[in-house]
Amino acid sequence: MRDSENAARLLALMLCVMSATPVGAQIPDLPVSRLALPPSVMSDDAPLEAASIGSAGGQTLLGATHTQDPWSGRPVCAPMFLKADWQLSSKQRGCNWLQNGVLSTGRIFTTVASTLFSMVLDLPSEHGDGFRVRFGRKWLQGAAATTGEYVGSLIAHEDPREIPPYLVLRPTAPPRGFFPRFGAAVARTVMSTQCVDPCRATDIRKRIGLSRVLGALASGVTGAALNQNQGGTDDWNARAWHGTLTAYGSAFAHQLLSEFKPEAARLGGRLFRLFGGS
Repeated sequence: MRDSENAARLLALMLCVMSATPVGAQIPDLPVSRLALPPSVMSDDAPLEAASIGSAGGQTLLGATHTQDPWSGRPVCAPMFLKADWQLSSKQRGCNWLQNGVLSTGRIFTTVASTLFSMVLDLPSEHGDGFRVRFGRKWLQGAAATTGEYVGSLIAHEDPREIPPYLVLRPTAPPRGFFPRFGAAVARTVMSTQCVDPCRATDIRKRIGLSRVLGALASGVTGAALNQNQGGTDDWNARAWHGTLTAYGSAFAHQLLSEFKPEAARLGGRLFRLFGGS
């Protein structure tokens, strides 16, 4: 009878304590020396690596092993992180240069298209060259352009991505009308952005688009050096400047096409139907 009364009193005391403790309350840290641990855990053969109960951050439990933050061990050069990270590290910039520039699939397709187009034109500087020679020359020219853009982004502290993810912090209404949209394409060609620490809406800085200038210059000089020099130094300089201006104009044409892409798609569809397409 006495044992049952003691058990009832103990149960009532436990209910009172539980009702007095608010839900979600933090349990203070207890030193390891005050924990009622079995001797096998406290022995030297089985050291306790983490023994905090309800610590302030709630990271570890009794006897749990503290693990490294998985975010710091993420594959930073994976395509999703190269696109999603608001600020790129030096390693990520190098990976972006290789994966999305020199060795990108788009670079290979554009090189093939440029090679086929050059075979159709058959300029005097490339007369007699086969497909493989022209493809190699075009690929080296594109790699030089991509490298120039990479160096320019480092010098001017630009974000090398065309559409950085942090731009969502500063939403702006899209321009309307031909001339405002044309001006926006020009601005994206000659200007760039960077988000400095701690990368908030007020930390987005505009930068001179030096990467496109150096990329175009590297493309023009490399193209002139790889082609046959039949006209001497003056002809080489002329072809280098011509290649530079052509490459920079291509960068502007890309921004212009991106701006007017919906209208270009509708126009292409109408022309396709006009010539008998279904």
